[in-house]
Amino acid sequence: MLKLMIIDDEPFVRKALCQAIDWKKEDCLVAADCRNGREALDQMETVRPDIVITDVRMPFMNGVELAKELCRNWPETLVIMISGYEEFEYAKAAVNYGVFAYLLKPLDTEELLETLRRAGKRVADRKRLNSMQVTDRRIYEEVLRGTFQYDKYEKEHELLQKLGERYHAVAMVCVSGDSGGQAGQYLFSLNREQTCLHLPDITKNSVYLLKSRNPEKLRKEIEFFCEKAAEILGGLKLSGFCVTASRVKKGLEELPAALYEAENMEKMRYLIGDHAVYYADRRYTVRYADFHMEVQSMAAVILRKNREEIYKELNRQFKQFEEEKVSVYQAKDFVKAVMLQLMTKIDAVDFNEQTGDYILKLYFGTDLRTVKEVLEKFAAECLNFFNRTSELTTNAMLTVAKEYMAKNFQDPDLSLSEVAEYVHLNPSYFSAVFSRYCKTTFIGYLANLRLSSAQEELVYTDKRIARISQECGYSNFTYFCRNFKKLTGLSPKEYRNRNRKD
Repeated sequence: MLKLMIIDDEPFVRKALCQAIDWKKEDCLVAADCRNGREALDQMETVRPDIVITDVRMPFMNGVELAKELCRNWPETLVIMISGYEEFEYAKAAVNYGVFAYLLKPLDTEELLETLRRAGKRVADRKRLNSMQVTDRRIYEEVLRGTFQYDKYEKEHELLQKLGERYHAVAMVCVSGDSGGQAGQYLFSLNREQTCLHLPDITKNSVYLLKSRNPEKLRKEIEFFCEKAAEILGGLKLSGFCVTASRVKKGLEELPAALYEAENMEKMRYLIGDHAVYYADRRYTVRYADFHMEVQSMAAVILRKNREEIYKELNRQFKQFEEEKVSVYQAKDFVKAVMLQLMTKIDAVDFNEQTGDYILKLYFGTDLRTVKEVLEKFAAECLNFFNRTSELTTNAMLTVAKEYMAKNFQDPDLSLSEVAEYVHLNPSYFSAVFSRYCKTTFIGYLANLRLSSAQEELVYTDKRIARISQECGYSNFTYFCRNFKKLTGLSPKEYRNRNRKD
């Protein structure tokens, strides 16, 4: 319903305008009537009308002055100006302030109605455009949080198709010592609606979604964004920062994996150094001239998986550190190099996810004993990882997740975040593991699960197709039919007729 504000200094004119038209029939509501422009401005924040109908000549603030203020502060509001013949030339001066239409007194009701209908169409078109822009951002946010449901956006089919054809990457800005939030203010210049969206409430760090139709162009955008962000942050008085970026992904379904990659790269700031940029598609190594041979030796011992040999070598190494009065910073460099080499050698999603705690403990270590304990526990974690078959552990988790999905796929609100919570993992990590081991995305697997159930119901029951779509987890029948045909090449009715079992 359109909200109107009528402004005229003559009470009988305001009353006549309010009563001359059946506003409800026109899907309009006269939300306020005011005596002059100043009074109207006082009520704008509260009323927020879609359309203002105003006289030109009024005390305190006339219609032209009002139009100027509305143009500056409420540009979405359309203004219809009413003037007498002798005021018309003066009223036209308001053309610079975006006045929608001018009507001459005495008013013709049909002309006013026709003008209002045109204005209403303009308002509706503008709201629809704004809604699409908001939907774009909302879809990205829901996908990254793991709460996205395709059939909720059936009316946005063209937008979904467009987003599905785009290439995306996630960049993350991780900042320490910025209690005043100055980093976000300076990074605002990097927000470009067409190529870069700032999504501040996805994780504890600032998330930026980079997008393009061309993967090579996107790679250049990623590098530009990260290097520019690092340059800006380097000029601020921060205790520490790093900028991370995922690999390039296509479509929406891989976005949670991109978020996980960007999050996972943050640990490099503790292993290699702060005030830097880290990309998920690059490998990082550290060579410390003083400890190169020692690092190689320690990593090799751990990879041989002999617990007794590991602790013997670890004790020998730290005893040597004590004798040579090696500083805690040098010892931390040694441990960082060992950890990084092992992470590179093992290169398993499960293992890398578990290293974060050890990296943080090492970062905050203040003496040799603490640093040694971190390496001892990290070595034990390596052995645990080797001793349990990672594939079996992951497969067990995925089996539980799939069983939960099989029991609950009929729920149209079933989401990635819900299943991830059920198996006690964060959504982005769960999405990455699911895609890696199942060779399909979570959304793709859920769609196939629902489709298989629908196929069986179509062939072996007489249920109405609309009912089958609901029982298979689709809240939108049109979306079900479109998705069914996309995946099988047949409409549900055609599939039933062709495969019916008598």
